[in-house]
Amino acid sequence: MLWGLVPLLNMNAEMSVAAWYSSLLLIVSAGLFAIAAGIARQTGAPFARSWTGLAVVFVYLSLDEAASIHEWSIAPLRERFGITEGWLYFAWVVPAAALVVIFALAYVPFLLRLPSTTRTGFIVAGMVFVGGALGVETISAWYNTTRGGNDYIYQLIGAVEEVFEMAGIVILLMTLISYLDDQTESIPLRFVRG
Repeated sequence: MLWGLVPLLNMNAEMSVAAWYSSLLLIVSAGLFAIAAGIARQTGAPFARSWTGLAVVFVYLSLDEAASIHEWSIAPLRERFGITEGWLYFAWVVPAAALVVIFALAYVPFLLRLPSTTRTGFIVAGMVFVGGALGVETISAWYNTTRGGNDYIYQLIGAVEEVFEMAGIVILLMTLISYLDDQTESIPLRFVRG
């Protein structure tokens, strides 16, 4: 009836317009982090490597959003830990939560050196994004295994998760653009001939 567009527009689906949009936002974020790393190197500012690390992490997040790499770990983790239902049914959240904690702790010195508005923006963006990606995902797992899965409420929970993730990335992009605007009047581009 709708020419097969419903699955493509489903915010809870992996290979959808929403996933493409999120992947695009993440790769733009990676590019802005790379620009910040270049500016930090040129000006001798501290933590150029931290900016580069963020660029690399966001390239991976973009790839993961586009290709659903994290989904590959669900079945092996369920089997390994005997998870059959409940909050951790989408078992990728367990190692992801551990990585988020390690990443956050490793980046504390970097965050403390940022201007307060940038620091606050990064923290809010991270909380919103991770709250959706991990927090709402666990609610989705619980609902899927205790209430029977693929109904309108389950789809709504998935849409809320995606909105949180997208909102977190948009907050991050606004913060990054503002930070870069404060750091330089213009960003010169040089093309290398091959």
